[in-house]
This record gives sequence, structure tokens and C-alpha cells, in this order.
Amino acid sequence: LSINIWLAFLSLILTPFYVGFLGVESYGLIGFYFSWMAILGVLDAGISSTAIREMAWLSARPEEKGKTPSLLLSLEVVYWGIMLILGVGILAGAWFLGAEWFQAKDLSPEVIRETLILMAISLVVQVPSGLYVSGMMGLQRQVECSSLLGMFGTIRGVGAVLVLWLIKPDIRVFFIWQFVVSIFQTGVIRWYLWKIVSAEGQPARFSMKILQSIKGFARGMILITALGIMITQADKMILSRMVSMEAFGFYMLAWTVVSGFSRVSGPLVQAFYPRFTQMVSKGDFDNLSKQFRLVSQLMSVLILPPCALIVFLSEPILFAWTGNQVVVNGVAPILVVMVLGSVLAASSHSAAFILYSKHQLSPVIVI
Repeated sequence: LSINIWLAFLSLILTPFYVGFLGVESYGLIGFYFSWMAILGVLDAGISSTAIREMAWLSARPEEKGKTPSLLLSLEVVYWGIMLILGVGILAGAWFLGAEWFQAKDLSPEVIRETLILMAISLVVQVPSGLYVSGMMGLQRQVECSSLLGMFGTIRGVGAVLVLWLIKPDIRVFFIWQFVVSIFQTGVIRWYLWKIVSAEGQPARFSMKILQSIKGFARGMILITALGIMITQADKMILSRMVSMEAFGFYMLAWTVVSGFSRVSGPLVQAFYPRFTQMVSKGDFDNLSKQFRLVSQLMSVLILPPCALIVFLSEPILFAWTGNQVVVNGVAPILVVMVLGSVLAASSHSAAFILYSKHQLSPVIVI
């Protein structure tokens, strides 16, 4: 949790530098990239959430731990296959439609098209790291996992500012850097997870039987995430087409602030999720109830005070952050509404993860 709070804080510190080097229109493209990462989270949540649950479940049953390498290999093959197919589709869309999608004044169609192509390539190598992160979380390796994410997140953010300053303040340079860091992040975390899993002593084999046994849970998680994406990301897809790049840039600046709450709420419940699953696996529902109460209290303590601060002091906070009154006037009215909605949504996450642990997805889908 501390690592994710650090990354959220770092993002807020570095964002004014991105805007200063690149301009509001280019920052809108960065926000568009993060929206696509969330959209591809439909795949990531389905497979990665399955990886967390199944690895935590197997780790609580010594007689079944030997299945872990085959589970990881089977999920890995499916994940990368789907990502490559999606990557080709996104590349085609960027090439044929990218330049016409945005209403830009300062960015040429060629720059927009090339930037979108770099986005697509970076997405293909970055998103799969979610599978390996989830595997480490499921095996209760939160400390090692968080350390790696903190290291690469810091390199990604600080390095981007340095390359824009020292090489060229160009949105394409920014995404080349994202691509390079993504390769190392995914590769290192994959190597570390396989090192842990291989210690089980069992050979890894692709298994359709394992995939068949988990497909119901994976389908349910994909459906839940798809519905969530429709609610939380459709605004960005629609606005990127309807409004000016400057207005979209203001909107994405507000979203950057709001996303800090998910950097707190998400890791908090994910850290407890393997524990929830192990307790369900053992039938220890008394301790499960106590853990649920604890994580709910922690969530309230961590997110409600900063929410109140931003709601009542949004303009001075934004001015201290950006030093630009024009940006403040464009972002402040949007920010208050987005913060309130996001915090209310985050408060429900711990309950949802209890239901995931018990394999009860229907209530979440209905809600």
C-alpha cells in the first residue's frame, strides 16, 4: 500500500512537468493511453483475478500445490495469445483512424498517428505484467511484488521527465520511453514469479483441464470488469471524440487526481484478497468476518479525509499543483464531482472481493 501511495504521489508531482513540456493536448493523449489500459483491464481482470484466487487456493492445500506451475503456464499462453491479437487490432485502428479521431489544434495528424502506434505497442508489452503481478499476490509475495512495481513505476515516471527534458519534449519520445520500461517490467516480474513457482518441483505443462476448471470464474470476472469499464471508461472514449483536445486534457487532469484513490483502494483490497480466499478454502468464516471489518475500516480512514480536503479546497490545491490559473478554472468544477463518485465506488471494493473469494459473482454482476 505504501508503494502505491508513493506512486500516486509521484504521479501528481510529475504531471505538471508533463503538461509543461508537452502541452495540454499531448497530455490528453497520455490520458487516452491510460483509458486504453483500463479497457484492456477487461482481459487482465478476468485472467489475473483468476490467477490470484486459484494460486491462493492451491497454496492453502499442500496436496494440490504441485499444480501451480501448470496453472501459470496455461494462463500465460492464453493471455499472451489474446494480447497479440488485440495488439494487431489496435495497431490497425491507430493507422487508419487515429489521425481523424481527435480534434487537435497544435498536434499534426502524423504525430497523432505515430503516437497511437507507439501506444499500441507499449500496451501489448505492459498489460501482461498484470498476470505476473497477480501471481505473486496470490502466493502472498506482496512485499517483493510492491518493491518491483515501485522501482519500475519510479523509473517510468521520473525517466519520462528526464527524456523529455534532455532529449526532446515530444509525445512520441514519451511513449518510446514507456515501451522500453514496459519490456523490462514485464520481463523481470515474469522471471521472478517463475523462479518462485519452479521451486514447487513440478514440471509446467499446458493443461486444458485446468483451463476448463477455472473458465466459469474467469468468464464471470471478465463480465464484471466489462460492465465496470462501460461505466468508468466510456466517458473518456466519448469525450475524446466530441470535445476539443484542450477540454479533454482538462478532463484527464481531473481524472489523474481521482485515480490516486484507486491506487490506495485497489492495492489495499488486493493485499487482503489472497487471505480472504485462503480463509474461504479452510472454512474459517469467523476470521474472514474480522478481516472484512478491518479492511473496510482501513479503506474509510485512508480515502475519506483526502476526499473531503479536495472537495472543499479544490481550487487552491490545483493551483499549488499546477501553478496555472487557466488549468485551475478548467479542472476544478469537474474534479469535485469525480472525486465524490470515485470515493463512493472505492468504498464497495472490499465487499466485492469477499464475494470473489467465495466464488459468488452473481451479486456483483447484478449490482
